[in-house]
Amino acid sequence: MIYVPRKDFVLLRTKPKGVTKAGLTFPDQAGESRDWFVERCGPEVTDLKVGDKVMVTGTFGVDVAQVLGETSLFITKANNILLTIEGD
Repeated sequence: MIYVPRKDFVLLRTKPKGVTKAGLTFPDQAGESRDWFVERCGPEVTDLKVGDKVMVTGTFGVDVAQVLGETSLFITKANNILLTIEGD
């Protein structure tokens, strides 16, 4: 399925931190600790691009919503993205 954000919304994909090459997640790093990446941007978003690693703020379920049926896709307004992370 293809998800296309509208206006100033951003589609984000998460990846748990502490994942080994084999795909195992370390228990002490499971849960809310995630890396966030821009998957797609709405047409009004001009300062982000696909693939940017970002830091997100907001309340889950209110400001940041999980895409139904997807475990690692979330949608939020662009102003909930505080910064991009470079050189990680």
